[in-house]
Amino acid sequence: MKSRVIIVAPVLAVFAVGAYAATSTSGTTATTTSAVVLPAPTASATPVAQPTSAAATLAGTGRTTAAAAKLAPLDLSDMRLWNYGGKWHASHWASALSFTPWKFDRVTKAANGNVRFTLNSTGAPELKAERGIVAARDGLWETEVTLPTMRDGLVIAPLWLYNNGTKDEIDFEFAGRKGLDVTVHQYVNGLHLSKTVRLFAGVDMSGQRKRFGIEVSQAQGTIRMYVDGALVHTFEKQKLGFFPTSEFRPLISMWPARSDWSNFVQWVGRWTPLKANQQIVLVAHGYGYTAP
Repeated sequence: MKSRVIIVAPVLAVFAVGAYAATSTSGTTATTTSAVVLPAPTASATPVAQPTSAAATLAGTGRTTAAAAKLAPLDLSDMRLWNYGGKWHASHWASALSFTPWKFDRVTKAANGNVRFTLNSTGAPELKAERGIVAARDGLWETEVTLPTMRDGLVIAPLWLYNNGTKDEIDFEFAGRKGLDVTVHQYVNGLHLSKTVRLFAGVDMSGQRKRFGIEVSQAQGTIRMYVDGALVHTFEKQKLGFFPTSEFRPLISMWPARSDWSNFVQWVGRWTPLKANQQIVLVAHGYGYTAP
């Protein structure tokens, strides 16, 4: 996703979060960690590859995607501020990428088991898996969410994977109203390598309930990205020339991009601040991990 530095009392954490530091569909860009390179919007409106049925067996895995199975609700039973030994923790610190800080109380569980991610004028939501969620190199991570209304300058990441040590990362991100970006990142000897592909350009998924899946096989050198059980893109190590080598934990987040950075405006559009009585809500219905 993007390179961001956040101070988490008292730990300094560096997240590579987002497509603005990535490449366009035409190739892979290597940048230093201090560089910020924005992909030019792509002209293609839909994925090039034909979607694969959710019932299709994944090559080499001997199993099908878990898209047909109902996902369990997110378990926030042990989530407390600064409890990093639990399963999940909602971020609570300033964001270098936004004028709106992360706020712990912007992630809340409803009585029906859904989890609400609420963005308003004073705080943004982000939920990160912690030590209570086992990190894994391979497998299928999935979330099911109801998306909010798409808006210029709004970044919606319904599922992304990250390793805090290596900064390896794999993302789904809605880039304002421009489309859905899928991105893979790796840092090699201080060099940032990344690749972004924009899918569904111009397609408005506002208010839709969607299921997102990331299937990683480091042995095969493939990352498969799924929407509603259909394969929408595959990253291949052989074509990328780089590939993540880390264990991952999942995150879900939503945030307004800074409007004073031209690369952000080019990437997702210009954010108009919310009024005091306005809010934007993403609802997470379930999460699941299936081991290979």
